[in-house]
Amino acid sequence: YDGEILALIAKKLGLKLNPVKMEWSGVIASVQAGRMDVLGGNVAWTADRTKILALTDPTQYFANGITHKQGQSMSRLADLEGKRVATITGFSFIPELQKIKDIKLSFYDTSDAALRDLLASRVDAVLADPPVMGYAISQKPGWKLEFTPFADNNPDFPMLTGKGRQFVLGLNKNNKKLLDDMNAVLAELWS
Repeated sequence: YDGEILALIAKKLGLKLNPVKMEWSGVIASVQAGRMDVLGGNVAWTADRTKILALTDPTQYFANGITHKQGQSMSRLADLEGKRVATITGFSFIPELQKIKDIKLSFYDTSDAALRDLLASRVDAVLADPPVMGYAISQKPGWKLEFTPFADNNPDFPMLTGKGRQFVLGLNKNNKKLLDDMNAVLAELWS
């Protein structure tokens, strides 16, 4: 989804895309160092990220949730207590996950690896990007997985349960002109 948005922005700005696939754990540092100009791929807006990156206006809004096997009832933070839960290294909500009672966290470089362990019953649930989980579930209905948004709206867990979270694109803090140009195109796309 972000790739399509970036392609539209690039076309409007007369720029050429050169996509680079990377593990999430190295993307922010690559943009900070100037090895990449823009990072995308369901980047959640956080106050901490505004200190180290220039963030665009939102490309979409989302609510986090739990990916689990069909037939299980998992929609609340309490449902994760004592469970084996997979997530992706570097995700913004990890400190909140670590506060859940008796949670057993496993960290993965990719959503694909986390889903494989869910399918193999090595973990009970996956917390990863909602659009990625939805796409995987839609492409593989035989996996019998479902994504359930959090029913909680707990102020002590805003990254996990907050409603109206934003996905953005990230740039180097020194690239203000590109940020302004991208935001102008995003405003046009939203209208």
